Amino acid sequence: MLKIGYIGAGAMGVPMIERLARAFPGGVMVHDRDPDAAERAALAAGAATAASVAETAAAADVLLSCVPDNAAVRE
Repeated sequence: MLKIGYIGAGAMGVPMIERLARAFPGGVMVHDRDPDAAERAALAAGAATAASVAETAAAADVLLSCVPDNAAVRE
């Protein structure tokens, strides 16, 4: 099964996470710098959460991100 890591659970990320989770049930892991946002997105989509970007990347075959600015990319 393809494992997808998704970084960024904001206004644009959440709908993408939900679609990916429907297409790859049990195969999506979510991380956001706001742990509550990641938890809400994962719960709504049926995905798992990760405590860090490194954990997300290590578990994923494909890593996607949707973050708002350069500061978030650097973080």
